[in-house]
Amino acid sequence: REQMRDWIPPACEGVTLLAEGVVEGLPEPADPLGVRFRFRPESLSEPDCLPAAGRWQLSWRQDVPLRPGERWRLQVRLKRPQGTQNPGGFDAERWWHQEGVAATGWAASGERLAPAGHSLDDLRWRIRQRLLARFPDRPEAAGTVLALLTGDRVGISPEAWERYSRTGITHLVAISGVHITMVAWLVAWLLRACWVRVPGLALWQPAGRIAGLGGWLAAAGYGALAGMELPTQRTLLMLGVIVLMRWLPGELAGRQILLLALAVVLLVDPLAIHAVGLWLSFAAVALLMAGGLAPGEEGGWRAALRAQWLATWGLMPLSLALFARLSWVSLPVNMIAIPWVTFAVVPLAMLGLLLQPLHAPAGDMAWRMAVWLMAGLDAVLHFAAGLPGAWAEFSLPGATPWWLALALALLLMPRALPGRALAVLPLLAVVWPHPPLAHGQLRLTVLDAGQGLAVHVQTAHHDLLYDTGPALGPRADAGSRVVLPYLRWQRVRRLD
Repeated sequence: REQMRDWIPPACEGVTLLAEGVVEGLPEPADPLGVRFRFRPESLSEPDCLPAAGRWQLSWRQDVPLRPGERWRLQVRLKRPQGTQNPGGFDAERWWHQEGVAATGWAASGERLAPAGHSLDDLRWRIRQRLLARFPDRPEAAGTVLALLTGDRVGISPEAWERYSRTGITHLVAISGVHITMVAWLVAWLLRACWVRVPGLALWQPAGRIAGLGGWLAAAGYGALAGMELPTQRTLLMLGVIVLMRWLPGELAGRQILLLALAVVLLVDPLAIHAVGLWLSFAAVALLMAGGLAPGEEGGWRAALRAQWLATWGLMPLSLALFARLSWVSLPVNMIAIPWVTFAVVPLAMLGLLLQPLHAPAGDMAWRMAVWLMAGLDAVLHFAAGLPGAWAEFSLPGATPWWLALALALLLMPRALPGRALAVLPLLAVVWPHPPLAHGQLRLTVLDAGQGLAVHVQTAHHDLLYDTGPALGPRADAGSRVVLPYLRWQRVRRLD
């Protein structure tokens, strides 16, 4: 509620205003021409319209070379954050609320008042410029390496995102908990190996404590380079709680540490409760803890296979409820992609970044190897995504995700547990989530398509779509953003 009070007053909507402020984050190119960026206002021609906090999401229909940290005077027209509301569709208004966006709008003209200073965002912008310019022959692979290095996804095309989605590895091609944890583990392992070789240090502080603290600090540095997005913050908080437990007397059970980390995350950022990644990450950890690992398997390939098996099937209900898509090849693809990206592509990308100020040709060579490896993995993804039946669209309306979760929980339990056969009963609610229309009945749904129209007419045996909404650009339209997600949610396979 406090954040919604920072929205611009309704009287300020659609009014041309003159604002001075700073460009925040990384500007992104917007199709067909222009740029999209975050702007933090500091002064306004109408002081009553200036929010006490928050930032603006602006678009500029000119190819203006904006840079993070620059101070601009802009002529803008604003509106309160508002998105379409449709079953099965993306809730842009909730996302803007979570991101702290107080207004959206357009910039008509502007004047640069001061150049960019030294900041992490400016460093990320310079990394973008250098990395993407170095590999024009492999733009998609270079864009993915950039995303793995700094969290900047501007170089990943919609076609590449679709391919990653069809093969179930979208969690790998951005800064995720896996990469943050990998950095923390690698630095902790190296620090521990050095610490135990000096007896005086080991007597002063246990190696485990120092290794955990050093690993967390390294992960925090990586997270800062990645822009400290919400998934990164959650992972750092979780790791911080675990490290803190090592320094405090006594010992907590795994489920207590998990619940404590969740409480800390929500205490720091209550709006994170709306984030998809919050529930995916904590649900994955809870699944692995519930599944357990047999003694002696903690570092073996069997444990890795079992963990991926549990994550693939255990997170299926949540993934279907959120994305309405199921990848049947995700298990074997992830078994290849996870070690490939985590232990090869990401370390090489980070090595290239560290070598750039010391010896630029060596840094470029490390980046070239990372891009080459990513291009090889992309070839595997091309093949996997093109296999017959590699993926399927399958929606779970209403309460059916809970029924599917119950069924899978029963099936994943040990074989000796009685009652596993009862998993068939909740599966019936998944197959038939709601009764079909009777003969003579009509269901008419008017979709929220913005400045356009899209109406779905449904009878017992026919589905009619009247209009598909407006075109929003060469890479987006209401048909792909509004109509198709709704039809998947309604399980409509064809139109009459």
